[in-house]
Amino acid sequence: MPYLKAVSKAGVPGGRLVHGATEQDFVPRGSNYVRLAQPDGIHPYHATFEPGRYTSAETGRALETMAHDGYNTVRVFIDAGSVPDEEKGHPHGLGRGARHDEPLYGPYMDNVADFVRIATRHKIRVMFSLDHIGQNIFYYRMIGPWDSGEVPIEGRNIEFLNGEYLKAKSAYLRNFVAGLRDRVGSALLSTVLAYQLDNEAYLTGDTGPFNRTSGRVRTANGLTYDMSVPEDRQKAQDENFVSYANQMVDAIRSIDPRALVTMGTFTYGAVGKAGPAGLPADSPGDQRFPVRPQNLMKDSRLSFLDLHLYPVDQPGLNAPYELRRDLQTIEWDKGIRGPVIVGEFGAFKWMYNDLASAAYGMRDLQQKTCELGMRGWLFWTFDTHETEDQRRLFHLTDEGGMINGQLAPIVRPDPCAR
Repeated sequence: MPYLKAVSKAGVPGGRLVHGATEQDFVPRGSNYVRLAQPDGIHPYHATFEPGRYTSAETGRALETMAHDGYNTVRVFIDAGSVPDEEKGHPHGLGRGARHDEPLYGPYMDNVADFVRIATRHKIRVMFSLDHIGQNIFYYRMIGPWDSGEVPIEGRNIEFLNGEYLKAKSAYLRNFVAGLRDRVGSALLSTVLAYQLDNEAYLTGDTGPFNRTSGRVRTANGLTYDMSVPEDRQKAQDENFVSYANQMVDAIRSIDPRALVTMGTFTYGAVGKAGPAGLPADSPGDQRFPVRPQNLMKDSRLSFLDLHLYPVDQPGLNAPYELRRDLQTIEWDKGIRGPVIVGEFGAFKWMYNDLASAAYGMRDLQQKTCELGMRGWLFWTFDTHETEDQRRLFHLTDEGGMINGQLAPIVRPDPCAR
């Protein structure tokens, strides 16, 4: 398959993905393909490529079905592993746990490569979501001490604000792309729609440095921010997300120069917030503060934005749910540079009376986002039923594929059509 590229006009919001050679539009349409595992005492983890669980036959059936219905893209998750799970006797993912001392677990990467080959045969692009770093000693030893000054950087915030961690993440991404190339060959790297730095990029307000209201913190971009100043708190998030994105783009393109790179995010409305406000330390409720799309895309070298949308009522903020009110929380009206795809959209069962209502609701959401300039849709999920959490949602193939009957390109070639 030919490489794709992102096209946008300087100073003009929006954009599109096109085939590099022909400039013909490419509109990603498909679903998230997810397999989960949850052994006793272990939190659920992405087991799509786990040795002993992954099979070519199952992958082939799923991708053949997608291709038959006209879909051209599938999104999958790479499992970085878990130190606690390995300590409980259950190593998994690319990392395999603290005692593993290799950049990639070979059998796992072999399965990833097999998936890409099958996807290529069915003319389906693959989008890899690559959270965290490989959870093992190979990457941990890369993370030296980081002097953050008066205020510590803690928890998830380390992944975006600690300069030493970013070195390890850069190495992880380079190793993943190189490991895939070495297995499938450079030509098949064009099957990859994009490498996604994070499924959903956010910082947390209840951990350092944002749970402090005084003191100065030095972050990964080398700048220092005053936690007593709301503007500085917001800049610490905005400027470091841009710096992080650019560093990771450079890492990936050092191996695959033509690769598209993206980052996933959700709206402030999804976590009960009206918008960015300096990550206030006393913010009630959900402590996640997503990356600001308008700022991120304006200043970074990311190819496109992956926005996640789930219609859910937010009492006092957005109830009943309205898409435009939700998008206002991420400053949508200010415009976003570059293409925007909806890499996740889905239907919670409590929001819809039945599967038919959910099917029409998802069709309507696709149409409305298309009218707003979004150009790509990946439904959550194709058929994930392994955990109670995922059984709270309707799936593309439920009851013979009622939602699929509204979204499939073979049925609705024009996703914007009413």
